[in-house]
Amino acid sequence: MQRVERSEREQPAQRPEPVSLPAPRPVPVLMQVRDAAVMLDVSEDYLRDRLVAGEFPGVRFGTSWRLLRSFIGHLVAEVESGRVVIAEEFAASWGSRPRAFTEGAA
Repeated sequence: MQRVERSEREQPAQRPEPVSLPAPRPVPVLMQVRDAAVMLDVSEDYLRDRLVAGEFPGVRFGTSWRLLRSFIGHLVAEVESGRVVIAEEFAASWGSRPRAFTEGAA
């Protein structure tokens, strides 16, 4: 009988080292006008006009506008549910929704 060296024997399967994945990045609350325009298939000028008029929820940083991502998401969801949606009417009803934060809260 031939003697088998320990190194020649089959070694037990070793577990792979755990892979650490980077933490998921949070989804931004706001979106750029150009991204919303592409998503809605409308012009950037249309969205900016609605923002300047105060008809759509958003925020201005200097000369740059951002739209509230949840507004765009809910608008798209309404259309996907099969409803005919008038964007300006949807925006007006959005403004009357209960707020998650109260004015003046820190």
